[in-house]
Amino acid sequence: MAKVKGSKQERLVVRAHRPVRTLLIRIVVVSLVLFMGLGGYWYGQRTAFQRQAEVEDEIIRLKQEIVQKSNELSESRLVAVAAEKGAQVDQMANEEVRQLNRQLLDQIADLEAEVALYKGIMAPAIGNKGLTIKEFEIDSTTDLNRYRFKLMLTQVGTNKDYIQGVFGVNFVGKQGGKDLVLPLKDVSTAHQKLDIKFRYKYFQDEQGEVVFPDGFIPERVQVVAQATGKKAMRVEKFFDWNALEITNNAGQ
Repeated sequence: MAKVKGSKQERLVVRAHRPVRTLLIRIVVVSLVLFMGLGGYWYGQRTAFQRQAEVEDEIIRLKQEIVQKSNELSESRLVAVAAEKGAQVDQMANEEVRQLNRQLLDQIADLEAEVALYKGIMAPAIGNKGLTIKEFEIDSTTDLNRYRFKLMLTQVGTNKDYIQGVFGVNFVGKQGGKDLVLPLKDVSTAHQKLDIKFRYKYFQDEQGEVVFPDGFIPERVQVVAQATGKKAMRVEKFFDWNALEITNNAGQ
């Protein structure tokens, strides 16, 4: 029996026409989209207000600390003047007064440096913005080759948000007459990575100890910091080892 050839028959699907149900579904979808949008906007506003409150609280704290340091500075100056007057009255206590005066002058210098630091963070100089390598300090110890260090990174100009990234420290010098560069991870047991992470709003201190190999003579300290994200920038600074005021803490 011969097969009948013809066009391919399409299947028809019959669906119920429910305009009310379709309208309700569309209303529900639109409502959900609006609700999610309003919810996201409310959450963003709430988060922004919270961060703004944190920034304002931190600024108030720093301003109070500036006032406190300024008051201590004024008191120290008054004591120094009184000690100088006392030296004129009692010649027999000259040496003791001179030592006291020297201590007070050192204290005044430290306080002035702290006040200048906080003021520099709160009201930076024009053109000095973003990530800054503020200072690097060195203290000696009982061990000839062991030192304590302190590094301070700051953010000036626009410090309403956190700044983050990585930094590295290299000690440049000579050993056996040859140039040698020692990264921090090679001379510190507490810092095992070449790049050390940082995250702060105003400033961050990094402290630790380094132990140099025998015969190593440090000449310079190289600090490199790299901020990431919206505040991305790279800064580098060298500190002359001989110019650093190395505090003698041999008894500690």
